[in-house]
Amino acid sequence: MKQSAFALLLPHLLVSSAAAQACIGSNPETCGCDAVKQNDYRGDIAVTETGRTCQKWTEQSPHSHSRTDANFPGKGLGDHNYCRNPDGEPGGAWCYTTDPATRWEYCNVPSCSTTDPYVAPASSGCGPVIEIGGTCDLAALTAAIAGTTCTIEELFPGQTAEEIASTVEALCEYDAHVQFVEIQGTYQLDHRYMDGGGDLPHKIFSTNLFTMKLANFALILPFLLANPAAACGPVIEIGGTCDLAALTAAITGTDCTLEQLFPDQDAAGIASTVEALCEYDAHVQFVEIQGTYQLDHRYMDGGGDVADETYSFEMDTARLNRFISNSMDDSLIDWPEYEQKEDYNAANGYGDNGYMTNFNIDPDAEKGSCQMNTVMCCFTDSAKDALPDNTDVCHHDLSSSPQSNHVNNGWSVFTNDDAAHCVGFTWEDGAASDTYKGNALFYASLYQTASKGYMSNVPGAPMCACMEQMPVVTEAACVTATGSNLKYQFTVDSDGEVSATHSVSMAYSDCGGNDLKAQVKAVHAGTSIETDIDEYLVGAGNCELENADYLNEEQLLVTGVSSRFSDIDGAVEEGRTWKQVFGEGVFFLPPHLDAAEADEEMRTLMEACIPTLGRYCMLLRKCPSCTSEPHRNIVYQRLTPFPDFQAGVSTDTTMDVPELFMNKWRANNNVMHVDYELYSSVTDALSKQNEWLVSDYNNNNDNYGFPRNSGPTAHTWNQWNSYKWGGAYANHHGFYVEVPSGATTA
Repeated sequence: MKQSAFALLLPHLLVSSAAAQACIGSNPETCGCDAVKQNDYRGDIAVTETGRTCQKWTEQSPHSHSRTDANFPGKGLGDHNYCRNPDGEPGGAWCYTTDPATRWEYCNVPSCSTTDPYVAPASSGCGPVIEIGGTCDLAALTAAIAGTTCTIEELFPGQTAEEIASTVEALCEYDAHVQFVEIQGTYQLDHRYMDGGGDLPHKIFSTNLFTMKLANFALILPFLLANPAAACGPVIEIGGTCDLAALTAAITGTDCTLEQLFPDQDAAGIASTVEALCEYDAHVQFVEIQGTYQLDHRYMDGGGDVADETYSFEMDTARLNRFISNSMDDSLIDWPEYEQKEDYNAANGYGDNGYMTNFNIDPDAEKGSCQMNTVMCCFTDSAKDALPDNTDVCHHDLSSSPQSNHVNNGWSVFTNDDAAHCVGFTWEDGAASDTYKGNALFYASLYQTASKGYMSNVPGAPMCACMEQMPVVTEAACVTATGSNLKYQFTVDSDGEVSATHSVSMAYSDCGGNDLKAQVKAVHAGTSIETDIDEYLVGAGNCELENADYLNEEQLLVTGVSSRFSDIDGAVEEGRTWKQVFGEGVFFLPPHLDAAEADEEMRTLMEACIPTLGRYCMLLRKCPSCTSEPHRNIVYQRLTPFPDFQAGVSTDTTMDVPELFMNKWRANNNVMHVDYELYSSVTDALSKQNEWLVSDYNNNNDNYGFPRNSGPTAHTWNQWNSYKWGGAYANHHGFYVEVPSGATTA
């Protein structure tokens, strides 16, 4: 070893991943250094980020474990329950909890302020270069600093003698020399070359020659020792797509096979495993950023640690800031989805998925859907500087966000001039903006809070949600997230376990001068979204006019004041006389309490036209509160006889006619173009033209009534009625049966 070789060693002493070092000038009793994943933290925080009390490291109840001082010497463990990171967890300091249902969680340990890690403290008498001669070990280092003002303790602050010896040994063994694998970069390249394959090593002196970190070698060394003849891994580069085809292509022509990667699995099992790895393992899951669904949900609704001032702003945002510093710019973040939401969503009309209701992008979901492909966050307070006021809040329909405000129905109108700041983003299905929409969500929400202090929601509304659930405002800022050089890798550890990961370069910015409304119109030009956005972003200075229209057209109209809300029971409408059978809101009329009597009455009324007109009487649903124009007057024309009565849900042989329309709109004996037709006017029904083309039904016990998501030419959401559920726009509606000429409406 040359005498000058150790000149490369001193800078690494201060930041080596083999040592539990503090950031220079920091105090490990008050904060943890991100460079070593808070391995250096020696403070007394003893609660997790969700408030759970930590279990003592010396105890094995309620959770047994191997993280003991004997197994992890010098890592700060002992007869206490303070947060530590003995095993290098990527999220920082953590602990086992005293909650039997939660094994472990991260702690909100503040990150130390970072100075230049390659410059020794001004007060130190060490370095920056220490020549130690022809031998690299602790004795040589000790001899080199003897008689100087530098001490071993200054080089390795906070470490015991045993830890210092271990650190110097690791640095001399792995860091002081060039590791062979650094020349080409991976075991796979070396192995293929030595067996006569691979590319010629013409890039032997690339800029990466001396930059491979000890952490990378720690991955390769155990793999070599445990799998000396293994043909797969430890890293398999598969390109810009993560799927079975890409993996198969990557190993074609090598000695590696799918059967070696996934032993004891058949072809279907391998396909399922790879799909799961690509879907859940390859990217950063949104829940990983804060740690739990509860934290994410509370935050998106305007609560959480920052808004509640659980600790200090610095502590409450410590985990977010670690993610921003270490991962935000090189991670693809998935759209938030949670395992614990799957059963609830399926049982309550939110679809077969695990999405948070604020961001339910399932196109088949009945509630909380995100059909406009646009998300907005509106903040009303700041934990730092004064909140930049960039919008006016006009009004909010409380029924659009019941899972956030826990109100089934109601409305709010805002006439004050309190500060509010709204920011959002939009995406196009299948485009790059779709791929990186999880990053855009993080940037529009959690990043704004951690970096700028923005917090708190508009009263009665979510703080962040799909546009359909947000309040109507005048305008909003716009942000984008753009990725480049997306590459996927499969890795194989020393035990043969396969995992998936990725690399990407992310860039975050505004929308090139567009506000959110302009960006939505540009991205979705020629679609219904282009005009729908006008309902939510009404333009600067337009709140007063918007609120007046909203109140007059949607909320304060009563029977006799607006023709849209006029009751037509016994009256003539579109040239026909009508009799009401049931309704809600201003048309409130309950059906008979006896289901059989209600069914008999409705059948009799609808069959009354057969003798004189040769058809069933038309059934008209009048719904002035429906937001879709074609759904405000829907004509149902029955074509085939009703099956026998049986109360409840329709079957293949029975039907409860009132229940079919009120709560259980199903396809049994009720198929469009076979058993019935739908029209948007009586004129169309009588002339048999402009029949609706798209039908939709319940497929389980959900309480969605007529016409679920049926529409004239496309599925139309939230225009259904339900006498058991809220959440849609048919709050005011009535069902009327046509009365044939000469008959009475009594």
